[in-house]
Amino acid sequence: MLDGKVIMVTGASQGVGEGVARFLSKQGAVCVLVARSEDKLQKISGELPTQSYVYPCDLCDLDGIEEMFRWCKGQDIKFDGLVHAAGMGVPCPVKVKNFELWDQSIRLNCMSFLELVRCFSSKRYSNNGSSVVAVSSIASLRNDKGQAPYSGSKAMLNSIIKTVTKELNASRIRVNGILPAYIDTKSIENFSELYEGFETTLAQEQPMGKIPLEQVGHLVEFLLSDNSMYITGALIPMEGGNVS
Repeated sequence: MLDGKVIMVTGASQGVGEGVARFLSKQGAVCVLVARSEDKLQKISGELPTQSYVYPCDLCDLDGIEEMFRWCKGQDIKFDGLVHAAGMGVPCPVKVKNFELWDQSIRLNCMSFLELVRCFSSKRYSNNGSSVVAVSSIASLRNDKGQAPYSGSKAMLNSIIKTVTKELNASRIRVNGILPAYIDTKSIENFSELYEGFETTLAQEQPMGKIPLEQVGHLVEFLLSDNSMYITGALIPMEGGNVS
């Protein structure tokens, strides 16, 4: 469904972003891979079955985002889609005073998305009928203990998705969000090692088990494709069986 479509994927050096980029490439998309680590991006780019581009970028540097789009324009790249999978989530109980963590969480999870969409929505950088997908989190609805910066910033992201949708309707740019629970990534493997009883908790909270990256890829592909051309402003949960 994405043959020849040009998609920017942020956070593409690991985790969900990497998995989505690999999946979209298998569906024929040309991917522009964005993350801080150029070495990791170059390795992934060399393994993709379709053409890809690499742009190392710290998205917390908001002023550098439009320069990235200018570089893409200089490469004759015009986008059909954007997947914002970059994000951070560090536990921080309310008793801990850590304004720097709050600032980083909001800048990466929310403000960078706003700036990405601002640039992407320009006719200089994207084609008519293009689509934006933001990877939020089910944490934005569950609000687990110790997750205020993460769940709070992801809830803010949800609200931003709804707001920019209304602003971009006239431009025929669709904006949607997905809200996954625990996805089968190395981060979740680390949780199993760091937190005693995590696997038991996971089984209780997510009866269907960890979500395969491929399943996330399928949903992202659908939202980028013309098969979802009348879906915009949606926040789609992937809860793995926990529907409380």
